[in-house]
Amino acid sequence: MKRLWAVIAAIILALLCALGITALVHRVMHKSAPPNISALVDSLKETAEKKLNAPALANEQLVITAPNDKIEARAKEVIDAAIQAGGTAVKTNNADGTTLLLVQIPGKNDELFRGLIHQTQVVKQTPPRAGETQLIEVTIKPE
Repeated sequence: MKRLWAVIAAIILALLCALGITALVHRVMHKSAPPNISALVDSLKETAEKKLNAPALANEQLVITAPNDKIEARAKEVIDAAIQAGGTAVKTNNADGTTLLLVQIPGKNDELFRGLIHQTQVVKQTPPRAGETQLIEVTIKPE
């Protein structure tokens, strides 16, 4: 009789081991693949670049449109206007075709600079903040 119980216990133990091994194999075989993290990161970067604007460095922002072949000429006009107003300007070209100029002029010559710039077509202008020196960010976009 003891021998019968031992055989039954061995059979139950063998069945439980087989069930456990089957469950482990099933879990390994049906494990979901990890998400493609690099694709997700790239997608988030693209979305952030499209949706978020860079913070303003200047007291004021001006956006000017110009035909593609006139962007450099417009940038030179802005630089010349800054120099005539007793200031300086730094220019950079962006990958998206826009040109960004950071203009620094004395606050007292603000009106002179605006008069020279408004000869070109200004699309968008933010209100200026007061100060002894005016920093104006001028963006020239292609039409």
